[in-house]
Amino acid sequence: HPEYEYEGPDYNDIAILTTRNEVKFNNIIWPFCLPQINQRFPDYAGVRIAGWGKVNQTHPASTLQIAFIQVMSNARCEEQWKEIAPQNYANTISWSYPQGLTN
Repeated sequence: HPEYEYEGPDYNDIAILTTRNEVKFNNIIWPFCLPQINQRFPDYAGVRIAGWGKVNQTHPASTLQIAFIQVMSNARCEEQWKEIAPQNYANTISWSYPQGLTN
């Protein structure tokens, strides 16, 4: 993403690749669908996510991680995050999401 900053907030951390040749899908290579721009999911809808984030507080993933999660509103997410891990919330939100959680 042209506005991605490696050493900055975790916004715009997505890339779309264009290939010269057709990609042959198999059990290792498959499409990953993105939601439409204005698509909204109801709270607790099940979705699949993927990324190379941290696998714990100090270790980045060395392979693509995939998880199934339930969607919740940004407000509910922040409310639960503050309740369950207040120190983690304060540190992470100020560095990784200074503009708050976005859609």
